[in-house]
Amino acid sequence: MYLTNLSLTNFRNYVRLELDFPGRLTLVQGANAQGKTSLLEAIYYLATSKSPHADADRELVNFLAREDNTRFVRIQGRVQHGRPGDSTEQLEVLLAPTNGDTTSYSKRVRVNGVVRRVLELIGRLRVVLFLPEDIELVTGPPSVRRRYLDIALCQIDPVYLRTLSTWNQVLAQRNALLRRLREQGGSPQQLEFWDEKLITLGSYLVTKRQWFITALDAAAGPR
Repeated sequence: MYLTNLSLTNFRNYVRLELDFPGRLTLVQGANAQGKTSLLEAIYYLATSKSPHADADRELVNFLAREDNTRFVRIQGRVQHGRPGDSTEQLEVLLAPTNGDTTSYSKRVRVNGVVRRVLELIGRLRVVLFLPEDIELVTGPPSVRRRYLDIALCQIDPVYLRTLSTWNQVLAQRNALLRRLREQGGSPQQLEFWDEKLITLGSYLVTKRQWFITALDAAAGPR
């Protein structure tokens, strides 16, 4: 698969951008602060629904757009599956102020014009991003490496994506129960249900991570 077209509205320093990509290697060059990084960030966001640089979606909104009534961000892209002539998909992510509050933005995803859940966007455009700070994959804490594995596996394995999402929800429920037990008391046996869920879901995640690491080792090893 590859991206054949990208359309941006009010994203970072782009008020409007329409860009077609040829079906071959594309090299982006330009002076500082011209939008090279923002262009790559938009593609990554379209593929993963997350930004590698912004902590909050409101940071992605163009400064000029914040001053008028068009305070929204739209990222659209057409993805070619296989060779030219094969099926294509139109992906879109729209960020709009929540109830007119520009400090909080809601996210809406469309695939071929049909509203989808955010999770249903992942994997339709697969990307790999390497940044200078990714040296932390070697020098940083284990959480950095787990995040890298999660991002890669979620794009290639829909079951892993759903399992990870459920695991995060279960973990949040278990943590809320721990806080309630600490503050209000109660039987610790209430944790058993959530512990079993975490073990079952976590076993799948760990197994797939191990599989992925083994595959990476085989690809990067001597030939």
